Amino acid sequence: PRSIKAASIFVVTPRPAPATSRRVMALSIETLGAVVDAELQSNYKFVVGFACIIGAVLLRWQGMLSPSDSTPISKITFNFCFPCMLFSKVSKIEISWSLWRVAAVSFVTHALLILITQICSRRGTNER
Repeated sequence: PRSIKAASIFVVTPRPAPATSRRVMALSIETLGAVVDAELQSNYKFVVGFACIIGAVLLRWQGMLSPSDSTPISKITFNFCFPCMLFSKVSKIEISWSLWRVAAVSFVTHALLILITQICSRRGTNER
């Protein structure tokens, strides 16, 4: 009889297995469980995201979410989650002290832009 190799962990034969190979198969299934558990933990963010997508599809399919609900949900998601993601990623960056000039130029540019906007807005209200 021909053997089938499954997941490179254990061999399944079509005939009844003796007690020793049953023990090997039981250990192999435990090993397979450990491998699957390790993969799920390493891909935790993907699994959670995929579960959220499936949940949203099921809610839409059941009629609990209408197409008009997508705009407020998108706005809440963008306004709440994007800044959190941005700050969590930026906080881990190693920034060189040589970039202080760029920060100073950016600050001065923004300050000048605010000053020009204030002057133009006051001039516009005085002319009316």
